[in-house]
Amino acid sequence: MNLNYFTTSTPTRPDFRLFSVFLWGDDHNFDSEGDSYNPASQTWTWLYMRSREYKDASFEIAQSDLNPEWMEISSTDVFIARRVAYFLARETDSPILLPDGTSQSLESLADALGQTFDLQAALQRADKSVWRKATLEKPYPNLDAETRE
Repeated sequence: MNLNYFTTSTPTRPDFRLFSVFLWGDDHNFDSEGDSYNPASQTWTWLYMRSREYKDASFEIAQSDLNPEWMEISSTDVFIARRVAYFLARETDSPILLPDGTSQSLESLADALGQTFDLQAALQRADKSVWRKATLEKPYPNLDAETRE
C-alpha cells in the first residue's frame, strides 16, 4: 500500500540527487528515473528513486492526478514518504498537503520521520552537498575538467 503526501507544484524543484543525500547520505548507491533533461535540471516533474542498499526503500514524485497543481509523493514505506515530503516542501517553500486537501506543518511532520532518522544531520548533508553547486552548464561540479576529458 502506498502512502501519499502532496506539496504544491512550483516552477523549480531541487536537484534530484539531493534526495538521496538527504535520505541516505553522500555516497549511497541508488537507481533513479525521471524526466530531468539534465542532471542539474530543476524543472523535472517526475522522479523515481530506489536504494540499492536497503530493501524496499523507494519513492516516487509526480504531478498529481487529483490536482495538477500538486506534486504527489508516494512510497510503500511511511517514513520515506514523510521524509521526501518534508524535504520537497522545505526546498520549495510549499505546504505539505494530505489527500483530503488539509495541510500539515513541517514541524509536525518532522516529529513523525522515524526515531532512527537524524533530521538535522540529513539537512546538514543536503545543505552542504556538492549538488548545490551544480548548474546546467556544469552538472557535475565534483569533477574537474581533466577528469571529464
